[in-house]
Amino acid sequence: MDRTRPCPLGARGVLGSNHDRFEAVHDRLLEVPLRHLRRLALGEFATIMVNPTATPWQWFLTIHEGFTELPLLAEAIRPESFTANEFPSGSAPPSFKASPDSREPSPSLILGRRRLTLGEVVEVERQPIPASPSSAPPQPRLVLRGDWSRVRGIGRGMRCGRLIVEGDAGAGVGADMSGGTLEVLGHAGSFAGAGMSGGTLRIHGNAGDDCAGAWPGADQGMSGGWVFVGGRVGARAGRLMRRGHLVIQGDADQALGWEMIAGSIVVLGRCGPLPGAGMKRGTLLLAQGTDQLPPTFARVGPFWSPVLTILLRDLAQRGAFAGQPEGFADHLARRGWVRFNGDRLHHGLGELYLPHDPL
Repeated sequence: MDRTRPCPLGARGVLGSNHDRFEAVHDRLLEVPLRHLRRLALGEFATIMVNPTATPWQWFLTIHEGFTELPLLAEAIRPESFTANEFPSGSAPPSFKASPDSREPSPSLILGRRRLTLGEVVEVERQPIPASPSSAPPQPRLVLRGDWSRVRGIGRGMRCGRLIVEGDAGAGVGADMSGGTLEVLGHAGSFAGAGMSGGTLRIHGNAGDDCAGAWPGADQGMSGGWVFVGGRVGARAGRLMRRGHLVIQGDADQALGWEMIAGSIVVLGRCGPLPGAGMKRGTLLLAQGTDQLPPTFARVGPFWSPVLTILLRDLAQRGAFAGQPEGFADHLARRGWVRFNGDRLHHGLGELYLPHDPL
């Protein structure tokens, strides 16, 4: 019995539009033995070619003054939404119209029960991205100008490109993102980077509660990527973190790394009470110590590991210690550290490092 027949291939995660790329399925995969069915990488069954005639754009959104005090919810305000949708002529279009072949929703903003078109709230401009000497195609770029501190969900679900907020951002900035780079030049609200699985979120100012943590009711928080905060963070930062890295150059409030599953958190400032409470695994490094250590942590003693040096150097290469003197990562790794294991109520496999002498 011939068990070879035309096999439908299920595409998963293949996004984009015909304006910037073409996918051609290889003829040899039109017939696949059923016993060989498995998850295929995109390069195994398709040839990807970048359209040389496509113009890469960078987008600028300036919020109108009348909307800076209203609680708005951002819908698809991320770089890929602007790349995958058509841009009508004019500097302030009434709306974006989704391309027929696009799976990205049109970017918009929600006020209460009313969905506002982009042109009602912001002024939209676009400019071509200057040619780069590298052979890699430029990534989509989105810049938000004005006061976006009351807008929730900026960059939520972002997968690629670069998004820059030239000011403050509201709650949930960079939440659930899986790729790309999001930079906030001011402060960020609560739940910044909550549930993210990849990419880089950089906040130059302070961040609110539950930074890189979990949404209410979720069983895990951050599961990958990097979050760098130049200022202080609120309570429960890194709650239910499963993977990834969080670096805080300022102080951290109470319950840092609460119920951590894995991952690493570095705090250069002072940490509030009960860091690592309920953690199962993971690493906490507190350069200025803590106000109160959980009683369920056991002191191991003085400790140094080359793994700590490798981790700090990797974070330094990614710009986690911006503003610090050169060689700061090595200086931090060579300090005298005291290791504690916990939380012993949850198998005690987590690592918490306190300094012999604060910075």
